[in-house]
Amino acid sequence: MVKIYRARIFSFPDPEFPQDYKDGFLAVSQEGQIIDYGKWDRNKEKHYKKIAKQGKILDKRNLAILPGLIDVHLHLPQLFLRGHYGKTLLDWLNKYVIPAESSITHPEKLESNIKTFFYEMLRNGTTTSLIFSSSSKTVTDQAFSIARQLSVRAIIGKAMMDKKSSEMEVDSTEKSLSESIDLYEKWNGVNNLLYYAFSPRFAPATSEKLLKSVGKYCTKHSAYVHTHLAETKEEVKLTRKLFPKYKTYTELYYKTGILSPKTIIAHAIHLQESEYELLSKTQSKVAHCPSSNFFLHSGHANTAKMEKYNITIGLGTDVGGGPSFSLFSVMRDAYYVRHMPPSRAFYYATLGGAKALSLDDRIGSLEIGKEADFIVVDYPHGCPKTASTERVMAQLIFRGDDRLIKETYVRGKRIYKKTS
Repeated sequence: MVKIYRARIFSFPDPEFPQDYKDGFLAVSQEGQIIDYGKWDRNKEKHYKKIAKQGKILDKRNLAILPGLIDVHLHLPQLFLRGHYGKTLLDWLNKYVIPAESSITHPEKLESNIKTFFYEMLRNGTTTSLIFSSSSKTVTDQAFSIARQLSVRAIIGKAMMDKKSSEMEVDSTEKSLSESIDLYEKWNGVNNLLYYAFSPRFAPATSEKLLKSVGKYCTKHSAYVHTHLAETKEEVKLTRKLFPKYKTYTELYYKTGILSPKTIIAHAIHLQESEYELLSKTQSKVAHCPSSNFFLHSGHANTAKMEKYNITIGLGTDVGGGPSFSLFSVMRDAYYVRHMPPSRAFYYATLGGAKALSLDDRIGSLEIGKEADFIVVDYPHGCPKTASTERVMAQLIFRGDDRLIKETYVRGKRIYKKTS
């Protein structure tokens, strides 16, 4: 059965030129694929009334439809750590993250916590996410199971740590790699919604041997790599001390082989010129997390320079260093870091994120042939429904939050509906 959604339709195929159909529609096939979209006119009305018996026209003209939002960096075990004060990143990790990642393995909390985590994403309009799990194989496996139950689109990875640089529990190099491979073989590609990301936590928590092993395996299998890079000056200084033979943090990742077009690097704040060059050369992607960077006073990523080097950028909430699951608030903070037009911010949160995850042929924008990942949103109070494209985008960014999300769809299936 074809479903036709009547609404104001927004999409962001280009950071400078958003699409806006004030009297628009989105047609979705029974298989969850976009078969038509754009301006509603007499010809469209005539055509779809003919097939109305085989389809359904849903009137949402008081609302707007946007591509589903894409969060390219967040942490499942840090669900309840949002807003916890820490003097620095490393202080925050030691004080809060370590106990939280240990306690989430408790069976009585595990299922409830994971379901709450995914629910928070969906009610904030996030349809695709790249997730750091804990170092527990059991937790990561359960996260995949629940994501499948909920029809969530997600890329998840077990946090890989084999070097004792803090109070975090670590695995042996062999265990960290073998458990990750087991999870990859079980979950990667399931339902074409779930994928696995090999996830070395960050350089201070990993050995050179583990990084090289990850690089070798992921190159062979074209697998995702998800890690952190140069989030704070303290972290950079520690990495240089632990790996003195490498000129820079990024060179360590480059020479161990973990940089590739399927690699997503979170933060990338404190970089030298040569490091931008390496990220560009390897076509590695960056998860820009301005809300988290503000909260932990980590610094400001130079997205303008990244664009200069043609580095693909997506947006990450970085929950729980980031205090909110809302990509509206992340877009707002991205504007505060840099005077970024609303259309570019929405591009980063949709198609830019899809490109960062190498999924832009399937999701990220409303285009014929793509899978129907989209959200239905209300207008902020006082924003006219006939307002200009730029005004609506700005209102959503600066005044929007989860209260505006009415429905969330993945592959044409509604998996969240606001009830009050």
